[in-house]
Amino acid sequence: MRINNVQSNQNFGMALKINSKLYPEIEKSGLSHIKKLENLGDDVKNVKMYDVCLEKDAYDLKIRSANPNDNTDYLGNFRREESNLGKWHEFTCNSSGCEDTYGGYNPNEPQIFRTLYGKNAADEYKKFKEFDMYKQIGELSKLLEKRDKNNIAIREARKAKKAAELEEAKAGELRLKKATNDLMDKYKADFPEEQFEKKGIFRRFLDKFKR
Repeated sequence: MRINNVQSNQNFGMALKINSKLYPEIEKSGLSHIKKLENLGDDVKNVKMYDVCLEKDAYDLKIRSANPNDNTDYLGNFRREESNLGKWHEFTCNSSGCEDTYGGYNPNEPQIFRTLYGKNAADEYKKFKEFDMYKQIGELSKLLEKRDKNNIAIREARKAKKAAELEEAKAGELRLKKATNDLMDKYKADFPEEQFEKKGIFRRFLDKFKR
């Protein structure tokens, strides 16, 4: 099995990354674990936005964003969320100097399943729970990428809509200007300026006595 340093160039497209310093530990972990890691690497080989990483321990898998500025352990966050699913929680709201305590049950499915699958979240999460640990990690990295791609598509659609609206507004201004020019070219005429002179109330009062 090829072992790659976690700092490897992102352009290599490796979604499974193992710290090269873990070679002795990986070897000691046994053939079964190595084979499962091989399968996991094959499972996530097409994931580009997230990496499954073994950084400090042969068994401590983490999911990291391919963005070097994001150091979040997405697998750790997901497991913590799972540990609180369906549990009662309370929170305090401080409003106008008064503290009110509210409570409720957490959802039964992780947020990412509810986001991606909506009303089918329970069924999809049930399927997910039937996978072994390695398969779950691979699937989670795919779900994270799918969520991000959906969000990108939504943002791009909004940008495209805004750009289209801006272009339509510009086109509307051009149509208005053209219509005005066409009308004026056909019917414009010059009138003596005095016809449009504005007279105040006192001036109009004096004009009555001149007639």
